[in-house]
Amino acid sequence: MNYKLLFPTYRTRYNHVRKFLHQHVTPLDNPLVLNLGTGEGDYDPMIAAASGQVVACDIHEPDVRFAEQLNAHVPNLAYQVENALELSFPDNHFDIIISIDVIEHTGDPDKMIEEINRVLKTGGKALLTYPHVHIPNTNDPIN
Repeated sequence: MNYKLLFPTYRTRYNHVRKFLHQHVTPLDNPLVLNLGTGEGDYDPMIAAASGQVVACDIHEPDVRFAEQLNAHVPNLAYQVENALELSFPDNHFDIIISIDVIEHTGDPDKMIEEINRVLKTGGKALLTYPHVHIPNTNDPIN
């Protein structure tokens, strides 16, 4: 069990991503999904269950290596180290991009949005979240 799901804000984001995928993906779609800023890979099995292929990336290599080991049993999931401001993927590559609480860490949110727009296929879907400035730290001790 992922104990982070016991924290309300974490569980809310997780369920929001799951609902988004349920609303926007059908089994026949077989989408190529990018999880931009995967961290330790907590969301990846859930995303992979609703996707054709998932590429999960993060700038922090130790997190990527941890996520690879944690989710080695997920066959349609690949990991790589990437910088959200300089993605190595070709233009119009992904059907769906998910990025949970990453944009506020990049130092250049506009550049991250440009990169997402570049690698997202025309008509593709993107889900980005970011924390609200007025959420107190005591609301979620992990985040």
